[in-house]
Amino acid sequence: MRTLVKWTIIVLSVIWIISLLIKDYQQIGWIITQSSLFFILISILVGTVSLAHNALIFYLLINNKQATGIAIPTTCALYFNSQIIRHLPGRIWGVVYQLTHAAMEQTSKASIIRANIEHSLLSLTSSGLFFFLFIYFRSAPNIVVVSILSYYAAAYFLWTSKSPATLASSFLRKLKLRRVSEQITFEPLTPTTATGILLANFSSWLFYIVAWYYLLGSYIDFNINQSTLVLASYSGAWVVGFLSLITPSGIGIRESSFIFFSSGLDSPERIVFFAIIARIWLIIIDLNLVFISFLWANYYARKTTTV
Repeated sequence: MRTLVKWTIIVLSVIWIISLLIKDYQQIGWIITQSSLFFILISILVGTVSLAHNALIFYLLINNKQATGIAIPTTCALYFNSQIIRHLPGRIWGVVYQLTHAAMEQTSKASIIRANIEHSLLSLTSSGLFFFLFIYFRSAPNIVVVSILSYYAAAYFLWTSKSPATLASSFLRKLKLRRVSEQITFEPLTPTTATGILLANFSSWLFYIVAWYYLLGSYIDFNINQSTLVLASYSGAWVVGFLSLITPSGIGIRESSFIFFSSGLDSPERIVFFAIIARIWLIIIDLNLVFISFLWANYYARKTTTV
């Protein structure tokens, strides 16, 4: 039954994504004819490497202080399948898929929920920081560097200290979510785990910036300053879309926020056009990662069963 539910959700997600691509087929055709295909392919490749770091972060969060846990190939498949499923209306189906699969991997549902909460907070705060710094302080590199170092130092302290974990657990109890607070306990990360997560997050951002520069360079004659502003605007729009909770993957909300943040950078038509290509670009990367993780997880499963 669990397997049936899992694959039903995945199939529905793929159908939903394909419907989005078909809806914008005219814009896709124009992009292909006007853009540099070589730059687009490089941006997809580098973007794939960037977002692959998220699975590593998720793996480290789940397996914190555990002698045994979900293997990294299985974690990648679990994480990236759930990312695709989040394109479905409802926003919760990705986590539902992970919880359904957790029992098959003999992993506690509490660790899955905790990892999602902590990973979401890391993504939201780092994206918000990038948006704020590069929109308002891009001409002050010293402030940017100090702010980034301070952010990661603070994140390391919060994750490795006992007090923040205790406060998080107390917060759940104050919300009167008794059942949840009894099952989910926030424990400090080991210094090694926290360091690995923060390094992966920083590395992911470096690859992400490069990927966006290639994507913008494929069809827009932006300089580095303009490209940074566009990327920062999209990071802020991603935060707004994530927090909206009313559309799958923030569809519509994210694009509207991006157009608002990017007003004045270029003509409204080109900004709207790029909002579409950015959504399609991220979907292609998600599908790419699902395919790669599927092959890796199946190879790992066959290898372990034959040993």
